Amino acid sequence: GGLVEVQTKVGAGSTFTLFLPASPAAAAVSPPQPPALPQGRGETILVVDDEAGVLQVTRSILLGNGYKVVTAREGMQALARYTEHRHGISAVVTDIMMPFMDGLALTTELRQMNHSLPVVATTGLTNPPGEPDRTEQLRALGVAHILSKPFPAEELLRALRAALDKNGH
Repeated sequence: GGLVEVQTKVGAGSTFTLFLPASPAAAAVSPPQPPALPQGRGETILVVDDEAGVLQVTRSILLGNGYKVVTAREGMQALARYTEHRHGISAVVTDIMMPFMDGLALTTELRQMNHSLPVVATTGLTNPPGEPDRTEQLRALGVAHILSKPFPAEELLRALRAALDKNGH
């Protein structure tokens, strides 16, 4: 007649919360509902990542939450897709570490084309060994949200909605 709530955080472990009734009549207690995820409003998002699995999962999360999605596997392809769909793309979600043109170079180019385009960066690593961290450079370009992989869907949706809302989308 009770409930078990489990919360897991990568690297931090798991928390199990038990809800046990004080009496048989109290068994109908339900756990608190998490806040609703921020939804898209039909905006088109350019998603850029060289890892096919990450690209597909990110695309699915966004499609399932009210966004349209255009994808690219690396920076040069992303610039071509942005140029092709320039007036329809509301924001970019890009990996930082990619071959050919990384997320920092891509963001720099996109800023020259549209200085107010919202950009959310994602990464498993912000710099190759021996090279400077790209975080400060991205922040200098106006990237307020840098998500560490693997990131939960909620974190992506909240960061994207905040970036879009900040720019009046």
